[in-house]
Amino acid sequence: MIKFIQFLLSIKPISRKWELCPLLLLMINFSAFAQKEPFSTIEKRISADLQTGVNDAFLAKRIIRDLAKLKADGSWTDINYADVQYDPLKRIKEMATAYIRPSNKLYGNQEIYVAIT
Repeated sequence: MIKFIQFLLSIKPISRKWELCPLLLLMINFSAFAQKEPFSTIEKRISADLQTGVNDAFLAKRIIRDLAKLKADGSWTDINYADVQYDPLKRIKEMATAYIRPSNKLYGNQEIYVAIT
């Protein structure tokens, strides 16, 4: 990283308007680096929150039941989509939880991955 900074500072501008180009490149580089940390922290917290109090056996049984009702277009046969009180996102959340939990028998399951993406 230090060599990169030294390189940026050594660039000679072609004209006055390009004088700040090395500084801009440096700022963009640090900005991209700085953004990874908060998103990584948020991602870890969401993952931990999803996995709190999960019963793997119950979750797997429910997901297998729900997968049988999932149609090719991504809708479920047992959900009335005209009713605004339905909660299909809960099913997606449960599938995502099982997919990321190493202790769940559906961990990393390709069918689950296809269903949630």
